Amino acid sequence: MTESFQPCLEALMVHAGQAMRSGRPREAVRLIEEAEANLGAGADAALRGVLRRNLGIALAAAGELEAGIARLREALAADRSPNSPISTSPASCLQKANGSRPPGRASGP
Repeated sequence: MTESFQPCLEALMVHAGQAMRSGRPREAVRLIEEAEANLGAGADAALRGVLRRNLGIALAAAGELEAGIARLREALAADRSPNSPISTSPASCLQKANGSRPPGRASGP
């Protein structure tokens, strides 16, 4: 994602949120899809996941329940992938950071 796109992305997401709060989920879907389409191939995975989650919620609110659920499942799957910064538990993060065992584990891997 280019740095010049960041303000545009933020504006699209603010407007999408306003559309949802104003009862215009179709407009929110359009804005979120526009933001997603403008992400580059190297875009942050967490940002892409947030867009998928928001799109899922907007699609469901617009009456496209199956499409919304599919997007939410994509977002959850991405969050659970080994490469996701969200996928690791706090205990495993501590273990990786300092080589200690997660709380409650006296021995073993």
